Amino acid sequence: MACHRLTLDRLGVVRLFAVLAVVSFMLAGCRSDDNPTAAMEIVDDSVVTHVFPCPGELVEKVEVWEFKGDLSHLDDPPIWEIRAVAESMIERIIIGVEPVGFETVVALERPVPPSIVVTIHMTTGYVLGGGPLADYPSNGNVLSAETDEIMTLDEWRTGEREYCRRLDEQRRRGGFRLP
Repeated sequence: MACHRLTLDRLGVVRLFAVLAVVSFMLAGCRSDDNPTAAMEIVDDSVVTHVFPCPGELVEKVEVWEFKGDLSHLDDPPIWEIRAVAESMIERIIIGVEPVGFETVVALERPVPPSIVVTIHMTTGYVLGGGPLADYPSNGNVLSAETDEIMTLDEWRTGEREYCRRLDEQRRRGGFRLP
């Protein structure tokens, strides 16, 4: 499943997922260095999601759904949801574990299902990630949800820093555009 950050704050979740489903089909199989991503891995039998907030961005909310192969998961409430109670530059989220500075809105009451969708709401937009847990590496590397490439966490962060650098340049020129 692809992963994108959108800066259209007023998009509803259903509309957001529908748009991203179409975009992910169009981008399937190609690498896009113009989109931020989430990265996923398994650490000690826990699902870990990585996000890289650009300077000034804060994580506000994280939601997790069971992915059923289509958008039907949107009819159900999330299986886990946390919200920030304090400003947070968090970059590593263990699914089901409440990080410092967050409160649990929906507790994870069962094991993480075999395929998930994660929505990370940030002050400037959204990051989506997910897919089958069997695809997530557990050897210290991460799976980029954007490219489906397995890479080191440092390699993934380097790509995210580049995205933030380009975004900052666009903002300074006054010509911010969606990637």
